[in-house]
Amino acid sequence: MIAIAAESNISFTAEEVMSYLVELDEKDEFDDIELDEAALAAISGGTRRRGCCSCGRGCQG
Repeated sequence: MIAIAAESNISFTAEEVMSYLVELDEKDEFDDIELDEAALAAISGGTRRRGCCSCGRGCQG
């Protein structure tokens, strides 16, 4: 986030980012955000193995 902002000549510290995120969390700003399958896999520490196709049943085709 800081690097992306720097590309637009905007600067802030990691502490400022964390403070802002904590403030948003305290105001329940994140309560209505739904995570997609990729985001859930990223935060859970793994990916869902689907087998040979996208059916999700793990077939070996």
